[in-house]
Amino acid sequence: MKTCKLTFTAKIEAFALVIATAAAIMLFAGSAYATTITLQEVGVNNAAVVNATFGAQTHPQIQGTYSVLAGYYQLQINGASPVNGFCVDPAWAPSNSAPEYDLRTITSGSVYARAAYLFSLAETGNYAPAAVQVAIWETVMGNDFTLNDHNELLSSIPAIPENFLTLFDLNQYSLAVNTGIPGNTGSGYGVGYQDYIAHSPAPVPEPATMLLLGSGFVGLAAFRKRCRR
Repeated sequence: MKTCKLTFTAKIEAFALVIATAAAIMLFAGSAYATTITLQEVGVNNAAVVNATFGAQTHPQIQGTYSVLAGYYQLQINGASPVNGFCVDPAWAPSNSAPEYDLRTITSGSVYARAAYLFSLAETGNYAPAAVQVAIWETVMGNDFTLNDHNELLSSIPAIPENFLTLFDLNQYSLAVNTGIPGNTGSGYGVGYQDYIAHSPAPVPEPATMLLLGSGFVGLAAFRKRCRR
């Protein structure tokens, strides 16, 4: 075997291939992956009834003042045993059917990451799930949510510290977004069925992303083999 001397064109091709591979790696590391699931809310555990007002920025059919259950929502994903979840959306619960959802990874800079941290506090046993649910609504919905109850149970959640991402494993939580409804191609917030934070590990990368990453490495290996002949 002998190494080949790269021409200027070959050097450019090699450089472009390395850049493409690096881009694939960054895409793999930084993208929010999703997988399609069905989801049904089958109950609420450790619940309390709270009265709240959902503001004018929400869907017109949902805004108003309601008494609702706050606690651990029991989410049946793809017909499996229920897992704990919290509501992050002023919409109706999918309790009578199992509609289509996307189960997505949660990006670290989003309000959903802060909601996942609050979720982790409930699992320590030091905070009531009902209080955590109210704190999540306040965190995610902002001015869309006003709590009308002010009892001690619902105010026992500490402020979210700046270093909250170091205090729990974000990868153990996912965002379940209802997308299987007409005209909804994105967040689903305030439209259709409500979205949830679920205690379910983040989904695996999409096949297209894995293919892009793999093809970059294969191409680089083939180029090196050609140059060593």
